[in-house]
Amino acid sequence: MSSPHPARRTSVRQAPSGRTVSVLALVVLLALFTTGCGEAELRSSEADPESVLSLESAPSGAEGTERPPPPDSRSLQVMDDQGQNVHLEGPARRVVSIIPSMTELVVALDAREALVARTRYDRDPSLAYLPSLGGTIRPNLEAIADLHPDLVIAWSDEEHSPLSRRLRDMGIPVYHASVQRIEDIHRHAQRLGHLLGRDAEATGFLSDLEARLTAVRETPHPGTPPTVLYIVWHDPPQTAGPGTFLDEIIEIAGGRNVFHDARSSWPQISMEEIVRRDPDVVVAATRHDGEPDDGGWLRRPGWQELTAVQGGRTLAVNADLFNRPGPGVAEAAEILHQYLAGVTEARAGGSELDEANRTEPGTVP
Repeated sequence: MSSPHPARRTSVRQAPSGRTVSVLALVVLLALFTTGCGEAELRSSEADPESVLSLESAPSGAEGTERPPPPDSRSLQVMDDQGQNVHLEGPARRVVSIIPSMTELVVALDAREALVARTRYDRDPSLAYLPSLGGTIRPNLEAIADLHPDLVIAWSDEEHSPLSRRLRDMGIPVYHASVQRIEDIHRHAQRLGHLLGRDAEATGFLSDLEARLTAVRETPHPGTPPTVLYIVWHDPPQTAGPGTFLDEIIEIAGGRNVFHDARSSWPQISMEEIVRRDPDVVVAATRHDGEPDDGGWLRRPGWQELTAVQGGRTLAVNADLFNRPGPGVAEAAEILHQYLAGVTEARAGGSELDEANRTEPGTVP
């Protein structure tokens, strides 16, 4: 596993003072190389040790002509979810991600050391040493700029466009991501893996992810798939509808989303409609601050009318795992599949959920 601390990298400005001739040659070549580049772009990049070595050993031009440095063979380019080409001169080494699921993806691609910041929602203990940029909706722009990132991963929706425009105006490359379905995770793993110089790691990650999801999908439950209500938030009730990764996770785990026919992806739903549909299982995310939900809302009027609540078929899950379309989707599917197995086996045996699989409100696996 890679070290959680970013590796120290040699910088042109940190060259030893005793190497006067080499440094002068380096400054001249850098001046030529960066002609036409903006100041902000220079601030957002770091010299690679191999590049420094090649520049320091380059001919000084004593014969009266200087050859321009050859193009970097490691130049990288991908298209993001806004249809914009993201171009880097080499693998990203200073990365800021304001999307928690994409931060987790960077870690999964064995590029943890490239991260130079986090948001308050990135609760991985191994990232605790990184400075926090605040929330994901309005992160601190000045703090981002001060970190001199060579890549920022940002939301692709219109609400975040002003932030992206300001970052691009500063010469900072921005990769925009929209993550709604599991297939989106595949796309971003491949593209970010390329920008991070982790193509092989991306291939391995995706192979493992698909293997785990396939193993869950190909282990069916007996009988009719139980209907599942997933509560993203309970006041007012909000659920996952069609076209979402949670809808897919429920299906992969052997269930059927009771609001698969909703008209939107993340609909707010009435208590009356929940009671009318009366799902076999209620799955609820814990609070987003990482603290367990005590499940008190399940004891409110309406919820107690559900046969799932009466029969103890409620499962509280970690929101940081289940509500993020990232590397954790396979584990989420495995947890839900295991729970639904207990439900279907009890139903096949003509009994209520046995005590081993009964979950009290607020219990997080």
